[in-house]
Amino acid sequence: AGPQREVAQALRNVPGVLMVDALNERDADAFVYIIESAGNVDIRKKLFRTLADRDWPMLGLEAVGADLEDIFIKLTDKKKKGDK
Repeated sequence: AGPQREVAQALRNVPGVLMVDALNERDADAFVYIIESAGNVDIRKKLFRTLADRDWPMLGLEAVGADLEDIFIKLTDKKKKGDK
């Protein structure tokens, strides 16, 4: 919810946010954003407050990315394939 460009700019100004990419429109007045943060920073509360202060409701939040176990499995799997 909220004007797409204004929302994206407000999100970019949140401390700890490295990248914001506005994707597609989800509903008539809601958009999907990909937000990348520094790995050791939890930005969830800051995102919520930034949007709530502007009366732009957050309809959902989903963490996406690889954890250390996923990275380890990928690295070891590539090594095994290279050994053959």
